[in-house]
Amino acid sequence: MNFFSTFLLLTILLFNGKNDIDPSGIYRSKNNQFERFSEMRINKNGTFIYKYGLSACQDEITGKYQVQGKKIKFEKDVEFTKKFLQKQKDSLVKIDSTYKEMEILEYPELGVWKLNSKYIKPEVKIDFGCIVIKEKHIKIY
Repeated sequence: MNFFSTFLLLTILLFNGKNDIDPSGIYRSKNNQFERFSEMRINKNGTFIYKYGLSACQDEITGKYQVQGKKIKFEKDVEFTKKFLQKQKDSLVKIDSTYKEMEILEYPELGVWKLNSKYIKPEVKIDFGCIVIKEKHIKIY
């Protein structure tokens, strides 16, 4: 083999190998400010913790994720689904009928995010009621 053939073969092997991105780490919104935050912690074991907030409106969602090429799909845990929360409300109503008028907080789907080695970004905006997330989240760890 001549030098050019060897160089070409090595280049193909290096750049045509697996292109999997390790998503594990902590990602923070580039729009975080005083009293406004959005943070995603992606664990190596296939789970995540997403925290968001604006002033007193703050919450945390947990769940599992799957990497699909250069995208990452987030599935929230069952306790964040409307069906589960409705069962909880029904149990409370049996104990005390005043809970009948209580609204159920519905957690939005986090859905699919673009995955890059330096950031993640939701494919569509996510409306949590008090905060809308649509921006890049930069990997800080």
